Amino acid sequence: MERTTQADGHRGDYLTRCMVHLYQLGWSLNEIAKEYGFSDQGVRYRLQKAGIARRSRSEGNRLAWQARVQLRSPNWRGGRSRTAGGYVLVYKPEHPDAVGNGYVMEHRLVMEAMLGRLLAPHEIVHHINGKRDDNRPENLQLVQSLPEHMALHRARGGP
Repeated sequence: MERTTQADGHRGDYLTRCMVHLYQLGWSLNEIAKEYGFSDQGVRYRLQKAGIARRSRSEGNRLAWQARVQLRSPNWRGGRSRTAGGYVLVYKPEHPDAVGNGYVMEHRLVMEAMLGRLLAPHEIVHHINGKRDDNRPENLQLVQSLPEHMALHRARGGP
């Protein structure tokens, strides 16, 4: 049962805008319904009247999985991880270079922030001191090709 009546149309518009906003932030219909005391069907109806397309099942599952990992898991470390090779990964599923699990190499993100643009696929970020987890801006150097990058490693005498 919805809380608003026909005479309370202004409040109803505000609630609909709030519901649309929460839905666009990734909340499920069920979560929105519980928040405002509506049924799932009532929320679905308001979203439909506002012209909001329902998400696909896979999109809903992906959002639910992200919320579960980020908000409920005691093992969540704020979206940072390490590869076996020692590189730091950052969880940024919206980034164009994110791999299937939503992670991006942190040194590439730092270089993009320094340059103010996305890196091209051929551009390589070199760690000057050789430490793969040292992603301070002063330790990173942009290299345009693999041969140039390998020459920097040979000159330094290591990996």
